[in-house]
Amino acid sequence: NMLPSLHVAYSLTTALAFGHLAHRQRRGWVVQGIWITWALAIAASTVFLRQHHVLDVVGGFALGAAGWCGFGRWARSRRVLAAVDVEWLCLENQWRFARRHRRYAVIALALSVASLPRWRRNRLLRTGFCALQAIDDLLDGDRPSDHEPLRVVEELRKQIAAREFANDPLARLVAAFVTDLEAVGGRDAVNDAVRLIEVMERDRRRQLAGELCDSAALRAHHRETFTLSLDLMLLAGRCELRAADVPELVDALGWCSTARDLDEDLAKGLVNIPSEVVARAQPTARTSRSTLASDPQVRAWLVAEGELARGWLSVTEQRVKNFADRRGAGVLRRFARSMKRYLPP
Repeated sequence: NMLPSLHVAYSLTTALAFGHLAHRQRRGWVVQGIWITWALAIAASTVFLRQHHVLDVVGGFALGAAGWCGFGRWARSRRVLAAVDVEWLCLENQWRFARRHRRYAVIALALSVASLPRWRRNRLLRTGFCALQAIDDLLDGDRPSDHEPLRVVEELRKQIAAREFANDPLARLVAAFVTDLEAVGGRDAVNDAVRLIEVMERDRRRQLAGELCDSAALRAHHRETFTLSLDLMLLAGRCELRAADVPELVDALGWCSTARDLDEDLAKGLVNIPSEVVARAQPTARTSRSTLASDPQVRAWLVAEGELARGWLSVTEQRVKNFADRRGAGVLRRFARSMKRYLPP
């Protein structure tokens, strides 16, 4: 058997931690005594079940006590607990995103790799993705809510303006994102994030009202959405380049978002097809929007948009070649390549 017993060390530190919590919550010595008794029972069981010798148990108690005395105060500090809470919130949200679609698991993995080796310095990559994607999912109806999502998000914007946040998980995640974003990009960057959230809210209002937009309005909406989101992503990665350097990529992102999620958006009542195309669709497709995606007019429009996107991506790749020596070129190149799979054959 091994000296010291890690079973005993873990049980002692657990008992001390929960006993400390019980003391802070004024639950008295009885609760703390129960936890210590539990730790002693585990120690005794390791000997009686012939898993450890007595010396192993003594070593386990010594290791647990040394760990608690040496690092317990540091681990219980508000700064450390807050940092652990943020990382847990990010992991929890990444798991929820990945369960909905595996592409989010790829994004989460890529962001984790990009965060190394300066994990804390690059936390904005993780908090930014998780906070903004969580808000988008909420507004899209992909995340359950006890209240109308617009009301929840409007309250979040008020909290951002006041820099006073509630204690629910989404508010804590947004608070971490705003703190990280302001540290890197200042107040202007936070204002851009708020503008992006407001743009997301427009989609929710369009969805609720069943509103149609013409091609010019949709293009402008997508440009604003992806200019802001791309700028924030590049800022989080501390890149030199910005969306203004690759305007064709911004248009391609708008096309990809529409083509990739068309069926899903229509099922929710969000129509990202221009009103003039809808008007040309068959009467049955217009009245039953769930069949719009299969209408010949809509299919023809999608093919035409795909050909435009092919040109945008080609120009983007050429632009990125010219930016090869500037930070962010590799990220933009990967974005362009990842969208090619959605191009029409």
